Amino acid sequence: MMSPRSIYSQGLSARFALTSILSLLLSSLVVLSGCKTKSDDQPTPTNKDYQVVIRLNAKANGAPVMMDRTWFLNPNQDSVLARSFSFFISNIKLTDTISGATWSEADSYHLVNFVSDSSYVNIKLKGVPQSGKFNKISYAIGVDQAANSSSAFLGKGDLVQGTGMDWNWTDGWKFLLLEGRFKDVSTNTRGDLVYHIGFNTNYRTVTRSLATLGDLVPTKGSRQTIITDVNLPQLFAGNPLVDVATNNNEMGNNTFTRQIADNYASKAFIQFVSLQQQTY
Repeated sequence: MMSPRSIYSQGLSARFALTSILSLLLSSLVVLSGCKTKSDDQPTPTNKDYQVVIRLNAKANGAPVMMDRTWFLNPNQDSVLARSFSFFISNIKLTDTISGATWSEADSYHLVNFVSDSSYVNIKLKGVPQSGKFNKISYAIGVDQAANSSSAFLGKGDLVQGTGMDWNWTDGWKFLLLEGRFKDVSTNTRGDLVYHIGFNTNYRTVTRSLATLGDLVPTKGSRQTIITDVNLPQLFAGNPLVDVATNNNEMGNNTFTRQIADNYASKAFIQFVSLQQQTY
């Protein structure tokens, strides 16, 4: 039989252990609370760090496209399933309609990478000045020649190796990547679809007016979002239309890849839909 002193000692030990555990848990909560940060989706704008957002919705014939789930018809009426879809938007500039000045984003290389659980991607622009009105935007699809040919640009923006956008057989970057499956209705042909578009000749710049959406006026205490639709079927447009049974594996620098580049530079590929404002 245990003595009263032993029982008392064990009780103290148990209480001490419980107290230690509670103290540890409280300390952990304090640390976690101290490490918690605001989501990038809910920033606190300041005069020096205002955010404008470009939201890109993957669409096909007016409906959202989910990677590895959504089959859609291209202009040739062939069925396409996108398993992976990524492209670079770079060198974003906004034009101030009051002063005529242009704001250029620093290290402006954004990888638009659509993942399986979402049909949209947000590009966040920080440091847009809060003065004047912006009603014009220019950007490029791809990576400019300087950054496409020099390792000195590694780490700027989203120019990071290992994302699937760097080649394994040549220098430079893939400007657009589309991988998936296709069904050619006319020939009942099925197979894999692989488009890796790169090389300087397929770099395209685009200038678009924002006037139909309303002026972009950066204001302290709010965030403005430019809503756009990225129309995947438009990649298969042109004259003649893209026949996936014939052109289903393209990775070089040729007439076909230049046709794809012309397609992603068109107004039909990225359509500007609306301008939304959220107040904080």
